Amino acid sequence: MTRLLSKRPLRGATRTDLLLGMGVLGLLLSVAGVPGSEGEKRVLEIAESRIRTAIDLASGLARSTQRPHGVAFDLATERLAVIDSEGRLAHDPLTGHESLVELGQGNLESAVDVTEAAFGRGGRVAIFDAHGLPLAGGRVRLVSGQEERVLTLDPTTGFVDREPAPETPAAPAQPDTANTR
Repeated sequence: MTRLLSKRPLRGATRTDLLLGMGVLGLLLSVAGVPGSEGEKRVLEIAESRIRTAIDLASGLARSTQRPHGVAFDLATERLAVIDSEGRLAHDPLTGHESLVELGQGNLESAVDVTEAAFGRGGRVAIFDAHGLPLAGGRVRLVSGQEERVLTLDPTTGFVDREPAPETPAAPAQPDTANTR
């Protein structure tokens, strides 16, 4: 009320105020994530990248140590771990840290679900022999909202491929009734 009665003219926002406000808004939006399908796809891309990295690490450790290593998936906690031949957490040779990956870490928290991890007789563990090749192929299914991604481990090469997304069935063609008598 006192502002309205004041004889000083009202000032608008400066460019600096506007830029600062836009920066804060951008930061908040980036932390909140992208809503909808694009955000779900991004979450799946990050989870896929983490899984590929863990599989590459297990394969590389198996080759370099000449001992089996694996990637164990825990569906209940949305985590995976690179393990050695005795089932202990393996250490990343570059960082020295244990290779335990939480797929729900950071912005992914409770946004991605691992609904399936199956690797032959290894069950939920992708096992690599002393040559870095998988003992069996397998697949991992990731779900985020309405988006789904299936990764397959090739049993011959050890490469991880993404299965193509299932196509949505096309609507049946409507008969052209304009030209029928």
